Amino acid sequence: AGDQSLHKHLGGPRYVIRAADARAEASLAFEEFSAMFEHMLSREYTHLKRVASGESADLRFSLNYRVVDRGAGVESYPVYGHWDHYWGPGFYRHGYYGVVGSRTQTVHLGYLHTLFVSAWIEDKKQPTGRRVIWEGCCDTVSSEKSLKLTMPYLMSALEGYYSRATERPVTIKLDPDDEFVRRLASVAGSAGQSIK
Repeated sequence: AGDQSLHKHLGGPRYVIRAADARAEASLAFEEFSAMFEHMLSREYTHLKRVASGESADLRFSLNYRVVDRGAGVESYPVYGHWDHYWGPGFYRHGYYGVVGSRTQTVHLGYLHTLFVSAWIEDKKQPTGRRVIWEGCCDTVSSEKSLKLTMPYLMSALEGYYSRATERPVTIKLDPDDEFVRRLASVAGSAGQSIK
């Protein structure tokens, strides 16, 4: 946030997680993803305490996500082979191996998975009734449509940047066997149990 005096609100300690609308908030996907987000926050910010929606809270998070089909594209690549040339009465042979042409094929460009998180406080002085303090966005391209497969990676990538400003896009590479990613994936199975 530009106003550093608002930064203190990121410390909560009581917070709620909301979805884009009531329908999204009632979905199993939101229940699982918000549980992952809660677990992600608790690793570094142990003082933060998630409370149920509708309870008094110092801080609110909006959790939004989407999948966009990137469509199809044309891929072109060289074809290698052997050319033979014959000359003269003695049938002198000259061979050459290299590019003999090209081949094109239509390929699916995958799905763009995006996670967008906004941290905000209520502020009746603002036209929207809220004041945004921090925002984080991360995305990845997957061959699969399911967000459940990529959300642990998106959450893990976002973890180190909560309350911080990068000012420009950052590329993060995560190991498929990353322990924290696996833990976030397992959290989805017990979604909702940690809210007291």
